[in-house]
Amino acid sequence: MYGHKSLVKIILPKRLKVIERDAFGLCHSLSGSLDIPEGVTDIGNGAFEGCNFSGELRLPSTLEHIGIQALRGCPFYCELKLPESLKTIGDEAFCGCQNLYGTLVLPSHLKELGDHAFYGCENLDGNIVIPQSITTINASVFGKGTSASGRHGILVLHDGIESIG
Repeated sequence: MYGHKSLVKIILPKRLKVIERDAFGLCHSLSGSLDIPEGVTDIGNGAFEGCNFSGELRLPSTLEHIGIQALRGCPFYCELKLPESLKTIGDEAFCGCQNLYGTLVLPSHLKELGDHAFYGCENLDGNIVIPQSITTINASVFGKGTSASGRHGILVLHDGIESIG
């Protein structure tokens, strides 16, 4: 489906477990909301990059991995709610998703937070608490507009942080 020009909506099957790399990337005609069904554990690299979803993003409680650029540039208009099961957020996973809003709550078991993961998410605000499971803050994770880049909040770092990029 990568780059399909006339695909306007997708309904994902309830038994789906993994959304592979580039599955729907650059399908610019996709719009509305995106509902990832319960049971999905992985969203692959670039899976929805550049799609024009203008509604809500609903992530399942089973989600463990969001790949590199998985949702990059999608103009969702909703509060971002990350599931507690999430362990990794890849580089630029939400980069440029400027219409996501609300307080960003990182899951307590998150182990990896990629470079530029929330870069350009201009409407995320409030305090951001880095979970104890993260020991490295990569380059520009919260750059250009997020609360941690100086707009509307406090970035709370714990004593176990070993490196800041």
